[in-house]
Amino acid sequence: MVDFPAAKTGILPYIEDWKTRVNEGMKKLETTVQYSAAFAAFWAIDCTVIGYASVFLQANDYSNTIIGVILSAANLLSVAIQISAADIADRSKKLNLFDVVIMMAVAIMVSELIVLLLKGRTILMFLAYTVVAGVHLAHQSQLNAMSGILASRNLNADYGICRGTGSLCYAATSLLMGVLVAKAGVIVLGISNEVFVFILIVASAAMGRNYRKASPITQSKAEAAENIQMSEFISRHKMFLVMCIGILILFYQQQVTNNFMLQIFQANGGGTRELSIFFCIMPLTETAVFWVYAFLKRFFSVKTLLKFSTFMFIIRGLLLVLASSSTGVILSLIAHPFCFPLFLASIVDYINGIMDHKEVVRGQSLYVVVITISALITSLTGGAIIDMWGAKMLLIVALVSTVAGVGLVLPMVSRAEKEIACTRTDS
Repeated sequence: MVDFPAAKTGILPYIEDWKTRVNEGMKKLETTVQYSAAFAAFWAIDCTVIGYASVFLQANDYSNTIIGVILSAANLLSVAIQISAADIADRSKKLNLFDVVIMMAVAIMVSELIVLLLKGRTILMFLAYTVVAGVHLAHQSQLNAMSGILASRNLNADYGICRGTGSLCYAATSLLMGVLVAKAGVIVLGISNEVFVFILIVASAAMGRNYRKASPITQSKAEAAENIQMSEFISRHKMFLVMCIGILILFYQQQVTNNFMLQIFQANGGGTRELSIFFCIMPLTETAVFWVYAFLKRFFSVKTLLKFSTFMFIIRGLLLVLASSSTGVILSLIAHPFCFPLFLASIVDYINGIMDHKEVVRGQSLYVVVITISALITSLTGGAIIDMWGAKMLLIVALVSTVAGVGLVLPMVSRAEKEIACTRTDS
């Protein structure tokens, strides 16, 4: 005879387990959608503010040299904001990271409104655009930090999908801006930017609300341990510091493609239309690499992928120098997925793999700092080089810089790992 009450009691745990899994799945889906929206908004803003900076500023009578100065000032401002924002988020008992992001986004909206009300080359336009670009650039580190902050309260998101959504949105925005700017003028960039910033505010507010509702996960002693000071980190990891200096030099080329592609296309018979196509295709190739990176690691080590992607910057730089038409510049994107996105994924993985929990934050921070310094140097010198000797000369300088950077980075990949291994053995 079947004991029905016992059978019913035995099923209940499975039902409860199923409900728990469904709830966790829905919570992860909700967090992933919100985080993806934040990434999509950020990269759409990046397209309008940074990618189309030359388009907007040239239309307001700014020279390439002054455009470079504005972008350099924006990078300096972003460093200062990142340090201050991180300190506020860490120390404040009332404000969390999401509140800080929203406050920064409001600052962008107000500054962008000033930009929209002005016309032509003025000091106020210079300052307002610098604030818009600087605060926006500072948002990147805050956005990356959201993943760990959310996970600390069991609000997990699929980072690969979220980051891929950002790249796809950049591509779509670039294509759309190319069409709209041709029809309605550069004012479209500012208006669109306000819409994208509003989306970022809404997404951040939604994540912040869920963050407050969720209970924090108990930290282990290792996770709660205090990070070492940057000065101590550098003294212990001299080979990694040399590697980062190599990355700084290497990324001169990458920053050139971020900030001065309009001038490069103009020098090769193109313009805004070709720029929009370029900035549409580029992030699509990046998305593909981000999605298959985990698959690539099954066949190649992280060090191998890092070295390969580092070398491929030379190939991309060479293709850009040899390009004699706007089509040739666009075709240089053949090498892009094998350098920048693959390097970005593997360097983060490399740092996480060779350093312990107390060092990894400082390692990632040093990497971000040198990238920011590289952007600053490129912005400051790139415009001046174009005004004096032309876009082709800037590409040649970028290629020479790339070769020098590769020469520093490649040998340091193994040496930095060995140095860290020796440090652990000695301790």
